[in-house]
Amino acid sequence: MSAVSPQHRSVAMMSAKSKNQLNLVHLDGEFFEVGIEAAVDALLEPMRLISRHWGRSQKYKILAQAILNRMAHTGKKNWRILTGLAADHYEDQQYRSEVVEVWRGSDGIHHTPYGSIKILSVNIMPEIAGGFVSLKADPVVREKMQALEGVVVDFGALTTNWLPFRNGRPQSDGFRSTDIGVHDAMTLATQSIQRYALPNTKTVHLESAVLGLQPLSILAKRRDGSTELQPLDITIDVHEAATKVWPQIEMALRINLNDPKGMLLLGIGGGVKVYGNLFKQSFSESVCIVSDESQMQNVRGLYTMAKAYHESVSNS
Repeated sequence: MSAVSPQHRSVAMMSAKSKNQLNLVHLDGEFFEVGIEAAVDALLEPMRLISRHWGRSQKYKILAQAILNRMAHTGKKNWRILTGLAADHYEDQQYRSEVVEVWRGSDGIHHTPYGSIKILSVNIMPEIAGGFVSLKADPVVREKMQALEGVVVDFGALTTNWLPFRNGRPQSDGFRSTDIGVHDAMTLATQSIQRYALPNTKTVHLESAVLGLQPLSILAKRRDGSTELQPLDITIDVHEAATKVWPQIEMALRINLNDPKGMLLLGIGGGVKVYGNLFKQSFSESVCIVSDESQMQNVRGLYTMAKAYHESVSNS
């Protein structure tokens, strides 16, 4: 999970024995924890992110360092990196260059607690291209993609991306994104829940609950006056929040799709759990399919692309 929690040095050192040390990151003189435990243990609301500056944020650098640590921990010294940006962000050449520098490091070398690694290359792609490649690997979906004109729609944390395709081929000149994602709905849902039950609930806790990573509970009173923890059903709150945000996403899609009637619309991304039903209801005149493994589609597709690139370079 892309959660980051600051830690005091003494806490980080004590935690290193009981927690996975790969989840502890030291950057710019500070200690941080990443992953689901960071979401659960966070004392403060995670730093607010503006989508357009995600790749420039400290949080992005912390998560990148955690990944670089894991790469070094494997013992392999040479690496090629391929990562993605939201469609409209990808078109900003300066932004792409800054993201490349995060991963390339000084002279292509990163020094980590687990040894040094060399970055042979860094390539940036529109992240939704990974989803397209991953979906097309499924024979059933591939057949539909070749028969119908359509769009892959990726509901991400900070953005919603879409990539049109025709005859099973992506139309790269038509991919777009809007800076509205799951976080917008989660923020509203958190405010709703805090009003009636959980004043200390944070948006990152709610996001982890929606993804099934960590359930939420409330402290309820028993008849005898004692208290107990009971699971909290957040379904209604999340749905109501998503319903308020959805029209902005739907409008952005309709403006760019022109006439979606009869088109094949494929929904991916962790946000399918939040916006999936609204997506199918709003585009009932289309053939809408949401992926069962939506959260990993971009990652798997990008890895497939990176592996193919590495093999082609190695064989040339």
